[in-house]
Amino acid sequence: GGTTSAADSLWLLGQLALREQRLAILTESLREVGLDYPKLTVKGPVVKTKKGWDCAFVPDDDEDFDEDEEEERALGEAREPLPCLIMGEVLPGSKAVCPAGTVKWVTLWELNKMRRNEPEKISSLWYDQYEVDCSAFNRVAGPPGLALGFLLDHPPALRLILLGGLAAAGVVLRGPLSFACIKLFTSAALWKKYLSWSRIVYAPLPAKIYFAQLAWQLVLSKYGGVLEKFVRNALVDAECDLVEFAMPAAVTAS
Repeated sequence: GGTTSAADSLWLLGQLALREQRLAILTESLREVGLDYPKLTVKGPVVKTKKGWDCAFVPDDDEDFDEDEEEERALGEAREPLPCLIMGEVLPGSKAVCPAGTVKWVTLWELNKMRRNEPEKISSLWYDQYEVDCSAFNRVAGPPGLALGFLLDHPPALRLILLGGLAAAGVVLRGPLSFACIKLFTSAALWKKYLSWSRIVYAPLPAKIYFAQLAWQLVLSKYGGVLEKFVRNALVDAECDLVEFAMPAAVTAS
């Protein structure tokens, strides 16, 4: 056959639209006479179901087993692994959580790390079906968990603590720091560059302020961000360990 022209394509689309309209009118007529014909409705916004957490513990392979389990292992029957939506399966010795009443397990340690690094992905683990509260992990962990949660939820507080720690370290190490500064300012390498930095020293005050701002921004962007990221990652790992330790497991997977 020949190729379909643009006019023919438009005519076909028009006929399909008319067919859909006639089907809609026929459907309404069938419902009016009492026939239970399914009604097509436009989907509204997805309403998420609020859920708590179920927690399970996967024991290590080398832990003690009862006689039945030892007999199964002797016959070569392996323990069924607990599936994990992130890692594929929950590793032995780890805890897993899922929305209450479901069996869609996620390794608790990995879920809490995702909560801190990629929080927008948590809801999609369960296809946006459930509304879950990950801050419950910190409440279960008690005051240490709440303190870690506060620092990770409020970056300015973390930066303030870092500045306080650096200031305290400067006070404690003021002797070695003073010695290092004296050695720097009296070093031959510094004075060989006198023509380079003397222009900034004898520059007008606005220029000094400008160069000081540039230097401060360089230090913050290059070293401050690296230090903050390092400390934050350490706090996230500590929170994951604490949450996994404190979360009560109501089920032991086997």
